Amino acid sequence: MKYHITETASFAAGILSQYSTGPVHSVYRKTINLHLGPALVALQAASSPLSPVSLITDLQAPEMEALSIQPEDPVSTDGQSITIHSHGTRIIFNLSDALVFDSFLPDQAVPVDTSAVKEAICLSGSGGFSELFSPEPQKDSSDFGKEAFLAVAGKRLEDARHLAASSCYEESSTSLAGLIGLGIGLTPSGDDFLCGFLAGLRFAGQWEHPFARLLRKEISQHLGDTNDISRTFLSCALQGHFSRPVKELPCPDSRKILSSFSQIGHSSGIDTLCGIFYASCFFAAFS
Repeated sequence: MKYHITETASFAAGILSQYSTGPVHSVYRKTINLHLGPALVALQAASSPLSPVSLITDLQAPEMEALSIQPEDPVSTDGQSITIHSHGTRIIFNLSDALVFDSFLPDQAVPVDTSAVKEAICLSGSGGFSELFSPEPQKDSSDFGKEAFLAVAGKRLEDARHLAASSCYEESSTSLAGLIGLGIGLTPSGDDFLCGFLAGLRFAGQWEHPFARLLRKEISQHLGDTNDISRTFLSCALQGHFSRPVKELPCPDSRKILSSFSQIGHSSGIDTLCGIFYASCFFAAFS
């Protein structure tokens, strides 16, 4: 069986150029994660949002789901194709003609329309971190897990900003990095938020700020506190690689922003957007 990879990201292309073998890590409805070297790359159905580890195929979601691929199936790649050996069958994905999206976000001050970003967050109704930035958050007193999550997350954000405003950068970075692994889902909300915050640092041209250096170190030391998939996205963000919606963010249209980020997971995209918004407020408070 032969299929095609139509588009990938420069980060994923770099992984494929360095590592030639590994196993299938996990299989979901529209995604097959491959473990190559220290990272995961993801075979995804056509029209999936492009992340730094994406390998977008020409398969529709039902076709992807019908593939007889299981975790631990052997994977090999020669730079021109990826082969998965499953139950005596070779499933080949040709990538020689794939378009390569540059997932690297430069560290430079790029104006982000914070008003449009906040409006997109408020319109999303996605739950998660959006409730901390919306004027009228959804209330459900029966959902104690959500209430506890929001209380912990809100306290960490408040502490981090106040500590940074007093130049207590190490304590501030520790508070913010404590979001790693916080929340539920394929990628916990706290991890998505931190990916967004790291993107916000680059948009603000603050990647080498003393606080930013301490935060990157703190996150790096606690990558083991979350799952493999989230760890991969945080590692990408630490190296300056982000999804297409993030790179295309400098846009004044809140509806376009909402549409773009809402395509990423159940709430992952909006949680990431919240992190970008918080970064802009964070530095405005003490820079």
